Amino acid sequence: MSLGLRAGKGAAFAIVLALIVPACAADKNVSGETGGSARPSSPATSLDAGGRLGPLTGTPASAEQLAALADDKITYDEYVAAYRRYASCVAAGGYQIVEQGQTNQVFHYAVPAAAVDSGVNDTCYDKEFYFVDSQWQVSVEDTSDEARRYAECLNAKGITPAEHAKDRYQQLLDAGIDPQACLSSQ
Repeated sequence: MSLGLRAGKGAAFAIVLALIVPACAADKNVSGETGGSARPSSPATSLDAGGRLGPLTGTPASAEQLAALADDKITYDEYVAAYRRYASCVAAGGYQIVEQGQTNQVFHYAVPAAAVDSGVNDTCYDKEFYFVDSQWQVSVEDTSDEARRYAECLNAKGITPAEHAKDRYQQLLDAGIDPQACLSSQ
């Protein structure tokens, strides 16, 4: 089975935020797997008759996802429930997501390339997980391992780290420091 990685939290997270790269930009690697990032570009949405439309397929968010968003604060339990609904939706479409653990309370998983190619993955992601996932990941980014490493790298250069991970990333760039070097040197 060919799997395309759809990682929840990756080392290139700050780059994605800084460049505002669209979600799930797929490419083909040498083994033919479809890869992408679960990091949505923005939780901004299109509105339709009181619902949110997912940016990948225009599929309306489920009632459960909308309920989790109602108070503008996603809890870990809501995040896990949304992920489980997404995985169940993909399974109902005939494909199995392969869980690969969590980092900083963010799921890492692989999606079969056929699920992406068929549209099942994107439809389920929009319906059950997109908005919750994006809001959750933004809420935990400042406590991530990457954020900690960026702070350590800045401190080592005598620079007081900013409060937020995205600002630390920019500080590194402004100081001429390769953020990737900070991640790989620790």
